Amino acid sequence: VSQSRYTILGLRYDLSELTSLKLAYNLMRQYIQTVTNTTTPLPISRWKTADIHFGPQVSNAFSLGWFHDFPNHLFELSVEGYYRRTDQVLDYKQGANLLLQQYPETEILTGYNQSYGLELMASKKKGEGPAGSPMLSPEASTGCRPSTMELFSPPTTTDPMR
Repeated sequence: VSQSRYTILGLRYDLSELTSLKLAYNLMRQYIQTVTNTTTPLPISRWKTADIHFGPQVSNAFSLGWFHDFPNHLFELSVEGYYRRTDQVLDYKQGANLLLQQYPETEILTGYNQSYGLELMASKKKGEGPAGSPMLSPEASTGCRPSTMELFSPPTTTDPMR
């Protein structure tokens, strides 16, 4: 189980009753992470905690998005851009000897990671799914957690093209 510390700031500006802009910043610190050696025939992974040699992994994430809810709140459309930089990413040196290593910190490198992108999403929040099958939404009161909720029932058809 990892121990994390984070800060979140989110701003929303309503352009109209159905359209809004959202800006978010997230600062995260992770004090335990896995270090994986993928250059050996048998990959070796170890948990590494922050210490005097390596600080916690620190991520700064930014996002800006445009969100539009259509009348009757049936459909939603969004476009969101994001950027994240993570510092203190740990990796083993190439050819690292980890067996019975008295000072494992001499075999570890630190670096950073950057990720960015654009997410486009169109969603139907309620109603029927394809071919008249019922569609559940996270807002539906089914008693199920969203991670285990079935979003679409499979269509019942004999059409080989489906």
